Amino acid sequence: MHQKTKILIFKGLLCSVCFALAVQLSGCKEAPAQKAKNEKQKKGSDAVYVETSALQQGPVSAYLQASGVISAKREVTLMSQRAGRIVRVSAEEGDVVKNGQSLGQLDNERETILLRRATLQLERLTKEKSRVQKLVAEKIQSEETLENLNYSMEEATLAVNEAKKNLRETQLRAPFTGVVVKRHWETGATANPAAPAFVLSDFSRLEVRLGIPEDRLANVEKAQRVEVYPLAAPSKTFTGEILRIHPAVNPQSGTVEIVVALKPDAFLKPGMFIRARIHTDHKAQATLAPKKSLLYEDDRAYLFRLIKKDDAMQAEKLYVQPGLSNGDMVEISGDINTSDQIIVQGQSGLKNGTAVKTTMTLPVEDSNDKREKRRYGKRK
Repeated sequence: MHQKTKILIFKGLLCSVCFALAVQLSGCKEAPAQKAKNEKQKKGSDAVYVETSALQQGPVSAYLQASGVISAKREVTLMSQRAGRIVRVSAEEGDVVKNGQSLGQLDNERETILLRRATLQLERLTKEKSRVQKLVAEKIQSEETLENLNYSMEEATLAVNEAKKNLRETQLRAPFTGVVVKRHWETGATANPAAPAFVLSDFSRLEVRLGIPEDRLANVEKAQRVEVYPLAAPSKTFTGEILRIHPAVNPQSGTVEIVVALKPDAFLKPGMFIRARIHTDHKAQATLAPKKSLLYEDDRAYLFRLIKKDDAMQAEKLYVQPGLSNGDMVEISGDINTSDQIIVQGQSGLKNGTAVKTTMTLPVEDSNDKREKRRYGKRK
């Protein structure tokens, strides 16, 4: 072959080898960057969608909840003391009656006659005594006659008193000022001493009995404030205080009965079903987190907060100490920062460092930032 042709072929082969070498070196140089890009894309596709919420600052109270039925402190069922025909009913259900006011009347014609007879007998003996006393003074009658007359007068006095009592029993009167909540008597019917006639209630003093678990008995005491929410008006709040605490525990239910005295209010009535909250503790300022953000592990509470690392969002596991609760919020203490966003939805399957996705945008934290962060729940 011609020498010049050989040189040209050699140069061509040399260029091909150099080009292939350059391509290979370029591929080696781009591999780490491409690999990092691929890993980042893969990591983003594996991220878990979560929902976050900010911490809150505010007051928090602890309380016990219980339910019961309002009752009047004093309510009595009135019954007739004797049988007889009812001739008058003087009160209806809902009427406010005063102490001693007549509620109903039995036929008392016979009792009136007996009282009149006993009264006349006493009057006759009283006049007779005046005449005998003069005769005894004049020695015409003996002292024994006067003594016998005194015995007769005493018996007549007892007869009058008994007749008055029988006449009183034909009338049914209110033993205290209250409201007639039930009327059983009907005009013309026959009263039975064993049957109820009226139910009288004192609305001025209402109370409710609540059952408290025995393990929470240390949290209640007399005069403690109680909030009451009637089922008839759940948005209205009424107040009361603990009046009495039963000295014994009910072995069947494991509860202790407490009696709450309610402040008088025209809306509250006996028989109303209510829910009560007994305040046991209060803090004017606390760090609050949604209850649903808390998870538990070996009786320890923890939550996940949102952090940004390597331009990606991650879940960071933090152990916290729960405190007082208020509705859906709970007091927490621990290494919690002012601006922390905590995960409240989708955190059950997370681990420390798990990549997450959310609509939140977190600022990139400068590692050289020496700003002091405010820690909640820690004493300095």
